[in-house]
Amino acid sequence: MIKRAGLYFLLCLGCIALFSSCRKEAVQIENFSAQAWANDAQGCQGQRLGQVPTLQSSFEQLKGLNQQAVVALLGQPDKHELYRRNQKFFFYFVGPGKHCPDSAQAPVQAAQIRIRFDAIGRLNELVVLNR
Repeated sequence: MIKRAGLYFLLCLGCIALFSSCRKEAVQIENFSAQAWANDAQGCQGQRLGQVPTLQSSFEQLKGLNQQAVVALLGQPDKHELYRRNQKFFFYFVGPGKHCPDSAQAPVQAAQIRIRFDAIGRLNELVVLNR
Protein backbone atom coordinates (compact mmCIF):
# COMPACT_ATOMS: atom_id res chain seq x y z
CA MET A 1 0.00 0.00 0.00
CA ILE A 2 2.80 2.44 0.87
CA LYS A 3 4.60 1.67 -2.40
CA ARG A 4 1.43 2.41 -4.34
CA ALA A 5 0.93 5.74 -2.51
CA GLY A 6 4.54 6.67 -3.26
CA LEU A 7 4.04 5.81 -6.91
CA TYR A 8 0.91 7.99 -7.10
CA PHE A 9 2.76 10.81 -5.39
CA LEU A 10 5.62 10.64 -7.89
CA LEU A 11 3.18 10.46 -10.79
CA CYS A 12 1.32 13.56 -9.56
CA LEU A 13 4.58 15.39 -8.98
CA GLY A 14 5.73 14.54 -12.51
CA CYS A 15 2.45 15.79 -14.00
CA ILE A 16 2.72 19.07 -12.11
CA ALA A 17 6.30 19.54 -13.29
CA LEU A 18 5.33 18.74 -16.87
CA PHE A 19 2.42 21.16 -17.00
CA SER A 20 4.24 23.99 -15.26
CA SER A 21 7.21 23.69 -17.62
CA CYS A 22 4.96 24.00 -20.69
CA ARG A 23 3.79 27.42 -19.62
CA LYS A 24 5.19 30.31 -21.66
CA GLU A 25 6.07 33.63 -20.13
CA ALA A 26 4.10 36.70 -21.19
CA VAL A 27 5.33 37.68 -24.62
CA GLN A 28 6.99 41.04 -25.16
CA ILE A 29 7.12 42.35 -28.73
CA GLU A 30 9.62 45.04 -29.59
CA ASN A 31 7.99 48.29 -30.86
CA PHE A 32 4.50 47.08 -29.94
CA SER A 33 2.49 49.14 -27.47
CA ALA A 34 -0.08 46.96 -25.73
CA GLN A 35 -1.38 50.08 -23.96
CA ALA A 36 -2.05 51.93 -27.23
CA TRP A 37 -3.69 48.78 -28.63
CA ALA A 38 -5.96 48.52 -25.58
CA ASN A 39 -6.85 52.24 -25.68
CA ASP A 40 -8.12 51.93 -29.27
CA ALA A 41 -11.20 49.83 -28.52
CA GLN A 42 -12.32 47.93 -31.62
CA GLY A 43 -9.92 49.96 -33.76
CA CYS A 44 -12.34 52.87 -34.07
CA GLN A 45 -9.58 55.49 -33.68
CA GLY A 46 -7.33 53.77 -36.22
CA GLN A 47 -4.34 53.56 -33.86
CA ARG A 48 -4.17 49.77 -34.12
CA LEU A 49 -3.50 49.94 -37.86
CA GLY A 50 -0.02 51.33 -37.23
CA GLN A 51 0.84 48.32 -35.07
CA VAL A 52 -0.26 45.67 -37.57
CA PRO A 53 3.13 45.47 -39.39
CA THR A 54 4.85 44.89 -36.04
CA LEU A 55 2.51 42.02 -35.24
CA GLN A 56 2.98 40.53 -38.71
CA SER A 57 6.77 40.71 -38.50
CA SER A 58 6.64 39.09 -35.04
CA PHE A 59 4.62 36.10 -36.21
CA GLU A 60 7.40 33.59 -35.47
CA GLN A 61 7.54 34.88 -31.89
CA LEU A 62 3.74 34.62 -31.57
CA LYS A 63 3.40 31.23 -33.25
CA GLY A 64 2.54 28.52 -30.75
CA LEU A 65 1.15 30.86 -28.08
CA ASN A 66 -2.01 29.66 -26.36
CA GLN A 67 -5.25 31.63 -26.28
CA GLN A 68 -4.60 32.99 -22.78
CA ALA A 69 -1.23 34.43 -23.84
CA VAL A 70 -2.84 36.13 -26.85
CA VAL A 71 -5.57 37.62 -24.66
CA ALA A 72 -2.90 38.82 -22.22
CA LEU A 73 -1.12 40.58 -25.10
CA LEU A 74 -4.04 41.90 -27.19
CA GLY A 75 -7.01 41.78 -24.80
CA GLN A 76 -10.30 40.02 -25.40
CA PRO A 77 -11.04 39.57 -29.10
CA ASP A 78 -13.66 41.78 -30.71
CA LYS A 79 -15.21 38.64 -32.24
CA HIS A 80 -14.46 34.97 -32.02
CA GLU A 81 -15.61 32.02 -34.04
CA LEU A 82 -15.52 28.28 -33.53
CA TYR A 83 -14.64 26.28 -36.60
CA ARG A 84 -14.59 22.61 -37.52
CA ARG A 85 -12.14 20.21 -35.91
CA ASN A 86 -11.95 22.33 -32.74
CA GLN A 87 -10.21 25.24 -34.41
CA LYS A 88 -10.97 28.74 -33.14
CA PHE A 89 -10.57 32.18 -34.67
CA PHE A 90 -10.07 35.47 -32.82
CA PHE A 91 -10.84 38.69 -34.70
CA TYR A 92 -9.49 42.10 -33.68
CA PHE A 93 -10.70 45.20 -35.52
CA VAL A 94 -7.75 47.40 -36.45
CA GLY A 95 -9.58 50.13 -38.37
CA PRO A 96 -12.90 51.96 -38.20
CA GLY A 97 -16.00 50.35 -39.63
CA LYS A 98 -19.77 50.18 -39.20
CA HIS A 99 -19.25 48.78 -35.70
CA CYS A 100 -17.92 52.16 -34.50
CA PRO A 101 -20.16 54.84 -32.94
CA ASP A 102 -19.17 57.53 -35.49
CA SER A 103 -19.49 55.23 -38.48
CA ALA A 104 -21.21 57.50 -41.01
CA GLN A 105 -18.11 57.69 -43.24
CA ALA A 106 -16.60 54.36 -42.21
CA PRO A 107 -16.27 51.46 -44.64
CA VAL A 108 -18.77 48.62 -44.31
CA GLN A 109 -16.04 46.06 -43.64
CA ALA A 110 -13.43 47.23 -41.15
CA ALA A 111 -9.83 46.12 -41.39
CA GLN A 112 -9.20 43.34 -38.92
CA ILE A 113 -6.69 40.75 -37.82
CA ARG A 114 -7.75 37.12 -37.83
CA ILE A 115 -5.84 34.79 -35.53
CA ARG A 116 -6.37 31.05 -35.96
CA PHE A 117 -5.76 28.52 -33.20
CA ASP A 118 -5.34 24.84 -33.94
CA ALA A 119 -7.25 22.05 -32.21
CA ILE A 120 -5.01 22.14 -29.15
CA GLY A 121 -5.26 25.91 -28.76
CA ARG A 122 -1.94 27.08 -30.26
CA LEU A 123 -1.73 30.15 -32.51
CA ASN A 124 -0.79 29.03 -36.01
CA GLU A 125 -1.99 31.81 -38.33
CA LEU A 126 -2.23 35.60 -38.29
CA VAL A 127 -3.89 37.25 -41.30
CA VAL A 128 -4.87 40.86 -41.99
CA LEU A 129 -8.30 41.16 -43.65
CA ASN A 130 -9.91 44.04 -45.60
CA ARG A 131 -6.87 46.26 -45.46
